[in-house]
Amino acid sequence: MKNNARFSITTVQKSGGETDRFETFALGSVEKSGETCTFRYTEDGKQKVSSTITVSDGGSAVIERNGDFSSKIFLEKNELKPFEYSTPFGTLNMAALADTIILNSESLGGKILFRYTLYNDGIVFSENEVTVSYQIEQ
Repeated sequence: MKNNARFSITTVQKSGGETDRFETFALGSVEKSGETCTFRYTEDGKQKVSSTITVSDGGSAVIERNGDFSSKIFLEKNELKPFEYSTPFGTLNMAALADTIILNSESLGGKILFRYTLYNDGIVFSENEVTVSYQIEQ
């Protein structure tokens, strides 16, 4: 069943000895089908970025972002997964290694937590923690 939802997205990114924290809010939808939840939203901000996150109870996820900077990151715990990161300046060959994928879903809301490391050409690019909280609109 598909429901409208409000989202709060917090990203903590460590790269090059610095830590950055980003928080944004969005409206979108949550759809549950068996052991899979799909979250779709468009972030407010300077650039319109649409995101689709699909999480399986089995511990895997796909994070797809579309906008000026686009990617489709496949996450599985303890598995290095290659992906392409497209920018206005060109495409980077990256890889993601997840150590945490948690989905806490209730009838009226929930939270997703991802912790993963991004690699560029085999070198650590950044360590990331993404928390997506959502509330079903009634």
